[in-house]
Order: sequence, then C-alpha cells, then structure tokens
Amino acid sequence: MWGSRMITTNRRSIISFYVIYTTVLSLLIATVFGRSLGEISAWLFVIPKVITIQLFTVILFNNSLWKLKIFRKWLVTFPDLTGTWLGSLQSSYVNPETNERVDTIACMLVIQHKFKKIHLNLHTGESISYSFSEEINFDPERNLKRLSYSYTNEPRTLLDYRSNSHKGTVILNLIDGNKLKGYYYTDRSTKGELEFTFKTKKLMDKLPENCVHHPMDEASS
Repeated sequence: MWGSRMITTNRRSIISFYVIYTTVLSLLIATVFGRSLGEISAWLFVIPKVITIQLFTVILFNNSLWKLKIFRKWLVTFPDLTGTWLGSLQSSYVNPETNERVDTIACMLVIQHKFKKIHLNLHTGESISYSFSEEINFDPERNLKRLSYSYTNEPRTLLDYRSNSHKGTVILNLIDGNKLKGYYYTDRSTKGELEFTFKTKKLMDKLPENCVHHPMDEASS
C-alpha cells in the first residue's frame, strides 16, 4: 500500500514523555477523586480515565499540538512544512526542435503536512504532479532533513502531444527551515534539479504570474 512513511520523532523522548505523563496523570486523577493508589480498586477507577484522556491527547497532538515549538527538537524532530513553496527546476529534457535543453522552469510546490502523513503537488505552466508515496526523514543525530516522494505527472490536456503522463521520484533536502533543494528523475529517462523557497502557509491552487510561463510555450510559438 502506498502512503507516507515518517521518521519524525525522538523515540527515547517519546517513551520518557509517555511514562512521566502517565504517572503524573494517574496521581492527579487519584488526588482529585480522593483515591489511594495503594488499593487495587483505586487503580481500577483511575486506569480507564487515564486511557480516555491519553486517547484524547493523542488525537489532539496528531491534529495540531505537534506543530507547537515547545515540542520541537526534543520530541518532534521536524517542522511543519505545510504551505506553498515557490521555485524552479532545471530539466535534462532536450527540445527535439532545437536539440538543446529547455530553460529553467518556474514552478510551485504545495505541501499538505500532518503529523503522520504528507502530500505534495508540483505545479508548472505545463503540468501538475501528484505525490502517491512519501517519506520524510529528519534525523538530528545524522543532521539529515530529507523529504522524498514518488509522483504521477499529468500534463495539460492540449499539451499531451509533447508531454506524456509519466511517473517519477523527487528527493529534497530542507535547508535553514525555509528552503528545499534536491533533484528528481523520471521513467522517461529524464532528470533534473529542483529548488524552492517557502512563500506562505496558504495552500495556493493557482500559479503566480511569474510561474505561468513555460519555456516550451515560447519554443513552440
């Protein structure tokens, strides 16, 4: 099954946090309800409430709390990448009409990021690529901050004569928290380099004016 694979948390910190949280929560509930944890009946009263609160906490954490800076680095090893990133790509594709590589292509990367999954759409003036298998690996011990995904590319309907639908893989490294830089390769035996800078948390669905132009449009005119 395709999906997101995340290496995103410090396991030792998670275990320590869980043990401390469970202990404090148990003591707090016992104190509030006047129960002595030296009795079995008190544990039978406390445990269901602890589990209920923990489940609620997990849901809340996965939906929003993981984004808070208080959990950054020691518990959650990555930032929230949600938003629109603007940049460019340089392809190895050779224009058959000129026998030269196409010029740099302006593009837009839109990222929807949740705690346990991430989806990416790459827009150019010619096509849109949709991710279907994603992996994010932020490992502080190796200073590794990498995002990789496989995608399906769908060209604009009227351009399928020169750009067929295809699949490929992208590998990007996060730099200084606001830049993504890396490379891609496709099943059409083409490859290239990509670079993006964070623009806004808003998920844009329309290319900015400076990204609408595609070098192949000019070559074909």
